[in-house]
Amino acid sequence: MIPLAMRRDLDRLATEHFDLLVVGAGGHGVFAAADASRRGLRVALVDAGDIGGATTGNSLRTMHGGVRYLQYLQLGRTLESIREQALLRAMAPDYTEALPFLMPSSGWGLRGPLGLFAGLNIHQALRLATTHGINGGQHLPRSRVLSRTRYTERVPGIDVEHLSGGALWHEVQLLDSGALCVALAQEAARQGACVANYVRVDALNYQGERCRGARCTDVLTGAALNIEAAHTLNAAGPWATDFYTATAPVKPLPVALNDSMNVLLRERLFEGQAVAIPSSRRVEGEAVAAANRMYFAVPWRGRTVVGTVQERWVDGPTCVRDHPHHLAAFLADLNGAMPAAGLTADDVAHVYWGRVPTEDAPTETGELRRNAREVIDHRERDGVGGLHTIVGVKLTTARAVAEQAIDAVVQESDRAFVAGDTAALRLPPPPQDLSRPSAEAFAARAALRERLELAQREEMVLCRDDFLLRRTDLGVLGSWAELSAAARELIAATLPEGPAPLVHSHP
Repeated sequence: MIPLAMRRDLDRLATEHFDLLVVGAGGHGVFAAADASRRGLRVALVDAGDIGGATTGNSLRTMHGGVRYLQYLQLGRTLESIREQALLRAMAPDYTEALPFLMPSSGWGLRGPLGLFAGLNIHQALRLATTHGINGGQHLPRSRVLSRTRYTERVPGIDVEHLSGGALWHEVQLLDSGALCVALAQEAARQGACVANYVRVDALNYQGERCRGARCTDVLTGAALNIEAAHTLNAAGPWATDFYTATAPVKPLPVALNDSMNVLLRERLFEGQAVAIPSSRRVEGEAVAAANRMYFAVPWRGRTVVGTVQERWVDGPTCVRDHPHHLAAFLADLNGAMPAAGLTADDVAHVYWGRVPTEDAPTETGELRRNAREVIDHRERDGVGGLHTIVGVKLTTARAVAEQAIDAVVQESDRAFVAGDTAALRLPPPPQDLSRPSAEAFAARAALRERLELAQREEMVLCRDDFLLRRTDLGVLGSWAELSAAARELIAATLPEGPAPLVHSHP
């Protein structure tokens, strides 16, 4: 079996000269590191927190195939989403599964049964044409439209104004975004990359008109280190702007942020299917049609993840929103659509919350633009070579965006590298069944001890939250107090509490 171990080697980080430093080990960063290392680049991948532990971990557990983009006639985004969804399904079959989605239709216009029927069939034709060479005929099930009676039989208890039926289609459920990120980081390490979590980039190093790496801090010890690299890729997501100030050679980078929240409920609301729940709030943004927001209730490990709530980030980079009030408003919105549910804060097992880049990003002149994702070449923008920034908003297309970024890095390099091949990557199975709650898999003390040892040896687990919140769901489906005394004793004896997280994840 191919070894999966990742070793946090800070001496190597500080002494080796790398071809590429990737800042940020979320979805875009780990795909970029895996892509670059497979091409033969000497890669360093660092993150101020844990691998996949911030924005990427705030997930609804779905990889959408672009149905909503087709509704707004965004054909290019639709085709890219369809292709990348299929590639991820082929790349990581043990991390994904097909999941039916149900959405109500209202009235008899474009949002009625006939309009949905036309849209779903166009999307189905695009999917068949786009993914045949990827799936070899193993396509997701066909979409269809349901009558009002059939819809209410499958989805009882949701109050929909002018209900006229429903749409049924399939998406790909990503069972664990953190496990996917760890697997991609392990792939980069297998190819020779130096991977380290809890290494914070404080400032970029500039020599003349080039970026030459970064000055960093080991978050666990406070020790300073310098990473030398011919190229740097900033994939820090909401924190990408932290490195570009008025005094740096690179102009401040305008990236609008949203306050994003997904909520894990203790019960499964709808068995075996994801269900769209209409909201009383309106969609924001000039680039979308006027309509009420639509939340999705997604089944996951016997529970339900509901979201996503998106609000403009208005507090500033270091402030924290009033979470109890924010959560109460969301639950009230859900109860308005599902009066019989009677959801309260006691029904919430976990809250995923944090900042995410938004598609309505301002330009340097302050005007809003619609830009789903972007790879910024700072040689063209600022006259600084060896530096690129990824602005990405969607995990589904992270592989393609990362490939575009590494293509740009290679084009600027004076060395020859092989072409990117992450589209053909096949990830090995994860160390546990991702559709099964961890409490069931590791109920026995010996099984829990074995999983702890593997997490430390092969997955770069350094503190308790790494294990409880990201390598397993022991701290997500339940609280620390709900674990058995024996489990708490074993985990506490094995792992330190560790540093404070970058995002707040608890209700």
